[in-house]
Amino acid sequence: MWPSLAEKYRITGAVVATSDVHRGVGICAGLDAVDPDRLASGDLRTKATVALAEFAKKDFVYVHAGLTDEVMHGNDIKAKVRGIEEFDRDLVGPLVEGLAKQGPYRFLVVCDHGAGAQGHAFYAFGDGGGKGSGNAGRRFTESDAQVTNMPARDATKFVNKFFAKS
Repeated sequence: MWPSLAEKYRITGAVVATSDVHRGVGICAGLDAVDPDRLASGDLRTKATVALAEFAKKDFVYVHAGLTDEVMHGNDIKAKVRGIEEFDRDLVGPLVEGLAKQGPYRFLVVCDHGAGAQGHAFYAFGDGGGKGSGNAGRRFTESDAQVTNMPARDATKFVNKFFAKS
C-alpha cells in the first residue's frame, strides 16, 4: 500500500469535488472529502468559496471542476471560450484573490485536454502571497506551453517539488 499524502509529506488536505471519481482519488490520497451538500449548487463560485474555507484549515486542497463534455469535446468554439472564461472568472480568479489574502500559497492548475497530436496535459505551477512570488508575463495558454518546449517529466519528481516545504 502506498503512503497517503498526509503520511509522505506531513500535510493536511481536503478534496472539493462533486464527481465520485475525484472524491475517491482524494480519499485514497488521504484527503478529507468535503460534504457534497456544501457543493449542492454545483457552480464554480461555490467550489471556490468552499475551497477557500478548507484552505483556512488545511495545507492542501484538491479542487476538481471541469467543463462539460459538450464544451470540451464539441466543435462550438464560442462555447469553449465562454466555458474557459467562466472557469477563470468564477473559480481561478476568486481562488487566487482569496489565497493572496490568506498568506503565501502554492498552486497547480492542470488541464487534461491538451491540444496537439500527442494530447499532453498542460499545467501551470506557481506561488503567490510571499516575497518574490509571481510569474509576470507567463500565461496558462497552449501557445505559451508549446513555446517552452519542455519535455514530459516524471510526475513523482514534480509532486515532490510541489509539496516541498521551501
